[in-house]
Amino acid sequence: MIPGAEEARSGSFFSFRGRRTARRRSGAVDVVWSLRHLRGLSRVDWSDDSDRDTEFIRILDRAFAGLYDRYFRVEVRGWEHVPGSPALLVGNHSGFGVAELLMLLVAWFRRYGETRPVYALAHRWLYRTPFLRIVIPKIGGVPATWRAACNVLRRGDTLAIFPGGELESTRPFSERYKVNLHDRRGFVRLALANDVPVVPFVTIGSHATMPMPPGMHALATVTGARRYLGLDAVPLPVQLLVWILGALALDGGMISSSTYLLLLLATPPLYPSKITTQFGRPIPAAELRALGDTPGAAYHHVEDVMQSMMDELASERRSLFS
Repeated sequence: MIPGAEEARSGSFFSFRGRRTARRRSGAVDVVWSLRHLRGLSRVDWSDDSDRDTEFIRILDRAFAGLYDRYFRVEVRGWEHVPGSPALLVGNHSGFGVAELLMLLVAWFRRYGETRPVYALAHRWLYRTPFLRIVIPKIGGVPATWRAACNVLRRGDTLAIFPGGELESTRPFSERYKVNLHDRRGFVRLALANDVPVVPFVTIGSHATMPMPPGMHALATVTGARRYLGLDAVPLPVQLLVWILGALALDGGMISSSTYLLLLLATPPLYPSKITTQFGRPIPAAELRALGDTPGAAYHHVEDVMQSMMDELASERRSLFS
């Protein structure tokens, strides 16, 4: 054996491990370090909750840079399909939309900056929540009403809509690659009434950030959320379920406080799943009209196109989180 070869191999091995560990550590540091920009929220005018706030979005863009680049490894494809004129972006909804919507917000701001705003329809219950009713308008949310949607399109802006809503975003984890708009055809009538194209887009990977067990629809009835908040489903992701069961076990003396702490650390609020968004070819209003006199055929066409896009992205997934 050549003198020093063993030491060299050993040194190279540990050096490689050191570099790999450093990369992992730097990624974690990037995620945490970028959150320091949240201190800029003190500059935001919280008394004005009437419209989109570019300064607020800029702060979120910087604060979530680590999550966008290193934690969720976001990839957006098909920007060339997004027209410069008013358009209706129709997407699927997953993981209750938390990581999905925030990362899409960052992606859009990185692409267009302050030159082109995007708005999204938001459920009415968000406007009944003390904190969210101020935040939602600042990031471009508008009430999910016909008048509000038409106002956005008629003034020349882009509007994103997630027809599946809470029903789709809380679907069981086993259906994570299924597009189900739950027969909500309003977006077809909206596109036809305003003569704007529908741009179908799908996002994959976000459902793995907050895995949902079955029974979320029944939970809306049991908790009263359907009656008082108008929600057809209530999110109870795996993480929250683990936290609740762990707290009950701690209270019953079945586990120690240190074990519960480790349990919390092992179940982060959002799992690090790679998120990919794909924009599809715009479907002009004239093409939607040609499909039939009723919105049904156009609705099914858009849903089928989205499912085809989702299937293509799903074929690329190699593991649960990537």
